[in-house]
Amino acid sequence: MNKIVPEEANILFAALKLIEQLYIDGNISEKVYRSIILENASGDDIQKFTGFYEGRKTRKGGTL
Repeated sequence: MNKIVPEEANILFAALKLIEQLYIDGNISEKVYRSIILENASGDDIQKFTGFYEGRKTRKGGTL
């Protein structure tokens, strides 16, 4: 596995936030959204996405 340098990490986080917006707008399914976030977000960042709280799916949603 390659190390992600800080600049790449920022780009990845921004891309995941754009994917989050697609989910919020109803353009991608919850299953696809959840899969992408769990596969690509770091452990610390995962809580910053809609529908995730402490790494688990919640029904409350909201970005922390």
